[in-house]
Amino acid sequence: MMVAGAHPFSYWEREQEESPRYRALIEDTQFIARRLLAFGMYVHVGIDDRNLAIDVMNAMRYLLPHILCLANASPFWQGLDTGLASYRSVLLDALPRTGIPNAFRSLNAYLSYVDTLLRTNSIPDPEAIWWDIRPHSQQQDRSRLPTEAGPNSRSKGPAPEQAALEIRVCDALPDIDDVLAVAALIQATVAWMVDLRHRNMSFRLYDRTLIAENKWRAVRYGLQGKLLDFGIEQEVPIRDLLHELLERVEPVLDRLNCREEVSHVHTIMQRGASSDQQRHVWRQNGEDGKAVVDFLVSQTEQNL
Repeated sequence: MMVAGAHPFSYWEREQEESPRYRALIEDTQFIARRLLAFGMYVHVGIDDRNLAIDVMNAMRYLLPHILCLANASPFWQGLDTGLASYRSVLLDALPRTGIPNAFRSLNAYLSYVDTLLRTNSIPDPEAIWWDIRPHSQQQDRSRLPTEAGPNSRSKGPAPEQAALEIRVCDALPDIDDVLAVAALIQATVAWMVDLRHRNMSFRLYDRTLIAENKWRAVRYGLQGKLLDFGIEQEVPIRDLLHELLERVEPVLDRLNCREEVSHVHTIMQRGASSDQQRHVWRQNGEDGKAVVDFLVSQTEQNL
């Protein structure tokens, strides 16, 4: 058993998938979908209000590249070193409706967008929106919006507290401690942003095109690079920015009972992300992809 963002040397032409959903994806995107031999880790975080979830999604976009710098695990493709930390991200971004989303003014603005795509037969269902962060699928249906309920009426759909965000930017990670650390950091970041909103504060929103610049840096360099700090309009080593993020979320860690898991982020920063580890094994073994597979199998199975 092996987990990674992409297999170091497998060829997508050998893979066959017969599920109806996959066949529909092939029909829609043709060659693009056929080469998607890539694997992601999705983290779902509950939020107590659906409009608040949209606010948090808008703010979280800025930190997605930071998270990807920790959660990259696909440096190889078909036996070659791509030079990237996350080649999976490149594969996924070739699909429509992927990458960093725009900011939405409200839940209704987001639902209006989804309705437009559905009415124009652009998507078969809301799950065909594959952004790096999105509302959970139950939040994409207007029929599930909470309604005002008087004493003689019944509310249709779930209560306002039934909401969730799905963070989809991460590669699949082979080390379970890395998985727990990244998931806990995402959860803590969402909780921090929710706390800001409850105190009538907000995280500054930046244009999608600026955030995309940072995502490219995360895809290319991972923990070895620098991201743009838009507040000071300078590039800053990603490790410095991650230390700053850890300081921001520190007050919520005990409440979430995830201090131990989040502390492992320091280990990842010192040791390197999975792509760094894979590339090190590859070089130490004469650029042998099978040695990388053996390493990934060992990492995956050590805690099973």
